[in-house]
Amino acid sequence: MDFWRHIHSIAEHHSHSVRTTIRKLLGQVRKGRSSHDHLSNGTREAFGDGHKVQVVEAPVGPAPNAQISEARASKPDLPNAAEVELAKLTRALVFWTRIMGLAACIAAGVSSCQWIAMNGQLTAMRESGSQTERAIEQSHRLADLAADANGVSIYIRNTQKEEAEAALRSSQDSNAAVLEKATESNGNAHNALVTVQRAFVFLDLFDANIINNQLMIMPRWRNSGNTPTRFMTNWVNFRVFDSAPPADFPFPDIDLNGNVVTEYNKYIDSSFIGPNATKYAETLTLDTASLDDVRIGRRRAFIWGWARYKDVFGSSHITRFCNEIKMIDMPQSQESNSPPKAQAAVRFPTYGRYNCADDECVQRGIP
Repeated sequence: MDFWRHIHSIAEHHSHSVRTTIRKLLGQVRKGRSSHDHLSNGTREAFGDGHKVQVVEAPVGPAPNAQISEARASKPDLPNAAEVELAKLTRALVFWTRIMGLAACIAAGVSSCQWIAMNGQLTAMRESGSQTERAIEQSHRLADLAADANGVSIYIRNTQKEEAEAALRSSQDSNAAVLEKATESNGNAHNALVTVQRAFVFLDLFDANIINNQLMIMPRWRNSGNTPTRFMTNWVNFRVFDSAPPADFPFPDIDLNGNVVTEYNKYIDSSFIGPNATKYAETLTLDTASLDDVRIGRRRAFIWGWARYKDVFGSSHITRFCNEIKMIDMPQSQESNSPPKAQAAVRFPTYGRYNCADDECVQRGIP
């Protein structure tokens, strides 16, 4: 491009020089023509426009011709020289014009080539842009597909998680139900085992004997269980009432002097009863004379007590009893040789709410 610009500047410079020279020559030609016209006008004024000028041919001699030649030699013809110079300049102008035209054609060809190359580059850029747009669009589609796939994967994972959690909860519930049933079954088996095997103490009977006008009562405890008791204690009480015990009678523990017992350590020690075995409680000795009113029904006598113990399974138990003492006169034998026999018989029927064991005592409000 710099080369063609240099050629164009040279052509412009020469063209400007030619145009300047042509202007100068044209000025000289006009100046010469105006002198010639001035001479013609003077001749017309001298002779007049209406008169015809007759040219008289005269003999030409050497002298005049020589003078004319010398005159022409000394003073050149200006219009003819200008025309020659103008012709030269015109030819130069035509040459440079052709050079400029050729340069213009070459520049146009180069520009066309450049335009074609630029158009190709632009087309390539457009195609590249289109490909880029298609790639971006494809990337967006892939991103959308990836997002959809990710969403589907998350949904599947969440669904699987929920199903797994539901299955786990169901399994846990099922296991809990099975465990509960197993625990219940185990508890039932344990309760059955405890019920069958544990020690169970109750008042079996009263051994009553009248010796020397004294009634001796021996309560007997029995363990019906297949295991022994542990840390067993018991207490037996007796009292005569004018009538039945009051409804709020607490059935307290009393000593031999009739005083309510508050401290048991100095009176009793723990013991045990073996499986399916018996044990007598403390023997009560009563004067038969004090029981005359009981025998005739004027007063009423009661005996009550309790037994506390633990079984081999570690549970604590209590059994309470309350019985009324009833005496029946027996007829005497008339045979003098027969040995003396008892004058009365004693019965011990159960009485009232004090007969209970374990939870039944709690339900009745008996501590």
